[in-house]
Amino acid sequence: MNYQNYQVNKNTPVPLYYQFKNIILKELNSSQPDDALPPEEVFCNMFGISRSTVRQAILELVNEGYLYRIKSKGTFVARPKIKSDLIDLYSGYNIEIQGLNMTPALKVINMEFISPDRNIAQKLQIENTETARVLSILRYQYADTQIMAHIQSYLKSPLCDFVTEEKLNTCPLYQVLGQNDSTKIKRIERTIETCYANPSEVKLMNMDKGGLVNLCANIGFTAKNEPIWYEILKYRGDKVKYTIEINLD
Repeated sequence: MNYQNYQVNKNTPVPLYYQFKNIILKELNSSQPDDALPPEEVFCNMFGISRSTVRQAILELVNEGYLYRIKSKGTFVARPKIKSDLIDLYSGYNIEIQGLNMTPALKVINMEFISPDRNIAQKLQIENTETARVLSILRYQYADTQIMAHIQSYLKSPLCDFVTEEKLNTCPLYQVLGQNDSTKIKRIERTIETCYANPSEVKLMNMDKGGLVNLCANIGFTAKNEPIWYEILKYRGDKVKYTIEINLD
């Protein structure tokens, strides 16, 4: 990165931190992930600005996902956030990962039949929870070897008992369900929210303490409007962002 070609204008109403921030953004176009930025003191001397000005610009770029910091080591260029289509989370994610020259993977960690708790029973409209059971499926989504998402799914039994780990290793869950007319998903209710990662998720996805995750909850309905699929996806908020295209006539 070559910052000597830039200067800030102290005779303009444009804030100095904002000018400096845009200088860094321009240089990021020619930088590589994990490249180190010069120390704050170097920037101060180079542009004749205060350390608070440098810190304000860098902090905004960290919060926006362009940079990341490691305590006692410095500030570095972050990898671009992975874009995932808000409608088709799986294929959109895979295409984006491949475009970043990384290998996407979705691995089944655990499958077992369980008794549904009150929340699961409510989502799947199960009345008799004492005798009912659901198929619980835990999966991790990867970019190369890094875990990017934690996916917990619940399927109504016995309707979905034909779902196997072997089938899930070859295609997404909604496609597996689509192999039978009675379980083909016709409608999905989806909610998105942001929440703090719990300690186990922080450890699992190698996140900073207090990191955020994008929580996506899906309820899949059949043609008979029966909910048979309840799923909770938690994506790293610092690594994944969503896009949606809106066409207006």
